[in-house]
Amino acid sequence: MGVTNLKKDLDVVNIDLDEWDRLMNVNTKSVLLGCRFAIPHMVESGGGSIINTASMAAFAGDSVRSAYGASKAAVVNLTRYIAAQYGKDKIRCNGVAPGLILTPAAKNSMPPAVLDIFAKYNALPYHGEADDIGNTVLFLASDESKFITGQTIQVEGGHYMANPSIADFNQFLAQA
Repeated sequence: MGVTNLKKDLDVVNIDLDEWDRLMNVNTKSVLLGCRFAIPHMVESGGGSIINTASMAAFAGDSVRSAYGASKAAVVNLTRYIAAQYGKDKIRCNGVAPGLILTPAAKNSMPPAVLDIFAKYNALPYHGEADDIGNTVLFLASDESKFITGQTIQVEGGHYMANPSIADFNQFLAQA
């Protein structure tokens, strides 16, 4: 989970610096503090699994949302650091990076035209649902993933894996 304000979280020249600080606190410092307070208890009890929430914004640039993307990239790297620092204590630390997930809030706030834009660039012919994230977290929390640490799994339907112009190029080829 994370926050951003598209009226303030702009490009690096025009971003509101108070918004930058707010997003770093909410999206990154909150993860640090949660881990900081959980890890001693996990060490004492013999280990465990930490699963942080990043975002696909950590892996791709954008024309706005500079602070959001940077804060989520920091979560991805913090996840690696925790994994490296506490692996010998049998603590695994991984992350999940959701793309567009059709939560009730997304369904109620996103116009159909925006959903169509995302669908156009998804490799899969549908949008993600909350269970897609939940099932990934369940896997990372389970012993089925006992040899996975320091990774961030991208749960985004293949939206970010291909050159974004491919969909338009394929459409061009179909019309030629």
